[in-house]
Amino acid sequence: TDLKKTAAAVFFFYIYKRFLSFYVISCYDKRYETVSEVIFTMSFIEFKDVIKKYTVGEQEIYAVNGVTFSIEQGEFCVIVGSSGAGKTTFMNAVMGYEKANGRIMYGRTDVYADYASMKDKMGFVPQQDLLRGEDRVSDTLRDAARLRLGKGTTQAQRDERVAQVVNKMGLETLQNHLVNKLSGGQRKRLSIAVEYVADPVLFFLDEPDSGLDGPMSRDLMMSLRKVADLGKIVLIITHGPDRSIDLFTKVIVLGKTEKDNSTHI
Repeated sequence: TDLKKTAAAVFFFYIYKRFLSFYVISCYDKRYETVSEVIFTMSFIEFKDVIKKYTVGEQEIYAVNGVTFSIEQGEFCVIVGSSGAGKTTFMNAVMGYEKANGRIMYGRTDVYADYASMKDKMGFVPQQDLLRGEDRVSDTLRDAARLRLGKGTTQAQRDERVAQVVNKMGLETLQNHLVNKLSGGQRKRLSIAVEYVADPVLFFLDEPDSGLDGPMSRDLMMSLRKVADLGKIVLIITHGPDRSIDLFTKVIVLGKTEKDNSTHI
């Protein structure tokens, strides 16, 4: 009897956690950064039998084959695998950049079916930054805020958001620096900040620690861990997970099998 009660309690807690909305208890502002006490609206992203294949001549090549898993809100997840294992292909499929077969659900929303609304909820930081070297850091972030926050926001709101992101990414002392005078690690932080300005709920990064030494890489990963702690879903690709393995909530290993030479989880 006690075992049945325990099992029932666990089941109902699972349903409650995954499907019910939570409410802000006490807050100063709707933005996560200024919330004093909050229980987040619970969301998750789920990948169901994701398949991405290409046709080369008469041959079908499976870059990703039947990948299924889920990521909860607030998780900081890493994708690892050898070169050619399909990591970037999978991430492109997740973002809708290269749509795949299968289903990708954000809560109860089909990412592909409702892509017009979902794309504004995503942020993506590519491996190669797209920053203008002759701009100052402050101008770069203000431009990003003007482009990404929409016509409904005031200048004061955009400035407030930029200030929050500058603080979160540790860019306070660099605001008057030219982008082309920044170090590699500082440019990475700025690239992340440019996407984070839009306050995405799904944050994807392709090798954000590429070219960084151990301490700089870990410092960057700690910043991303803090972003996830605000209720975001953060998914990254990296070749050096060992430097920050304790910060990740989930490690997703993609690899090709000898049986069919296609990528599986």
